[in-house]
Amino acid sequence: MDKKKIICVPDEIWKCPMLHREIPEGLCVDIYEAMYGGLKKSAVPEVKDWEKASKMCPECPYYFEKS
Repeated sequence: MDKKKIICVPDEIWKCPMLHREIPEGLCVDIYEAMYGGLKKSAVPEVKDWEKASKMCPECPYYFEKS
């Protein structure tokens, strides 16, 4: 039987204008998913103001709808 090696690739680090700090790419994805219902907002405690997120995230260069 072949054993497959699992390679863990670390997240990229992105500067988040909303949180005013660098965050891992995965957190950015979580914020995006929570904004659109893919995750519960309570799963992303780093975001305190979801209205602010809904205004700022679409303007971010890392925003997924732009890519």
